[in-house]
Amino acid sequence: MFINRAMNPVNCARDRDAFEWRRDEINVVLAFAGFYVREDGRVVHASKETTLSGARARAGRMKAALETRNVHAEVLNYCRAELIEE
Repeated sequence: MFINRAMNPVNCARDRDAFEWRRDEINVVLAFAGFYVREDGRVVHASKETTLSGARARAGRMKAALETRNVHAEVLNYCRAELIEE
């Protein structure tokens, strides 16, 4: 319930990037428990992840965002977890 209230998209209406960043970070942690936050801010069930790379892959949408922006194909070749580690 706490996450549902905190992730209400209305709270981030002026800063969509902040909402997306928060959602991605929360989803990495929630993936290990078998949950994720949808685009509407609601927490729902999902299959459990057992590895950090799997959780990051599920939560990360960097590659998808780059693809929608039609970046050069060579950029996508380097869009791998080990290269974009925080």
